[in-house]
Amino acid sequence: MTSASAFRTLVPVAAAILLLTGCSAEPTDAIGKQPAASTGAQDSSSDAAGAASGSDAVLAEGTTDLGEKGVITSVVRSITADEKVMHLRYALTRDGGDEPESFFSLGIGHAPTVTDLANLKAYRPFCAEGSWTGDDKQMCTYTVLGSVPHHANTDLAPDATMEVGVLLPAPEGRPETVDVILGDGLPGFSAIPVTYVDDAR
Repeated sequence: MTSASAFRTLVPVAAAILLLTGCSAEPTDAIGKQPAASTGAQDSSSDAAGAASGSDAVLAEGTTDLGEKGVITSVVRSITADEKVMHLRYALTRDGGDEPESFFSLGIGHAPTVTDLANLKAYRPFCAEGSWTGDDKQMCTYTVLGSVPHHANTDLAPDATMEVGVLLPAPEGRPETVDVILGDGLPGFSAIPVTYVDDAR
């Protein structure tokens, strides 16, 4: 094979490698930043559980401008899962505004959706009353189960941070990453890693 022939053969191969390399880049979150951690699924252990629930962890971050009512910064802290439940932890910080405002008044939601696009599955939080598929969907929204009471009348004070934990059904098939929409009016994030532990509650 001549040098010219070899070069013609290598050009499409090199181009294919460059294309594959471009496809392997880490996905970005809703505001174009890469998640700070994207390690994928991990084996269950107490150390993993402790690290996943770290209060200062930032897996993804986005902002919502509410005009005179301030700016909401949303931070995904962690997603842990066991055989029965998935625990989404996130924080909402309100910068600006003059007085405490309810979620309803701020125009933001408080019932996240976690999606496993690879397996075409969507997960909504457990709720104490109502159903996501029935006529009493609104009651389900008001009674989402988690470590912080969820209700449309829960106030978010100016210049304060609310740490939130929500329980959802465990994802089928143990996906390494999932997509998250924190609620109406709040950002969505892609490729958030799931950490598998003995007890996600």
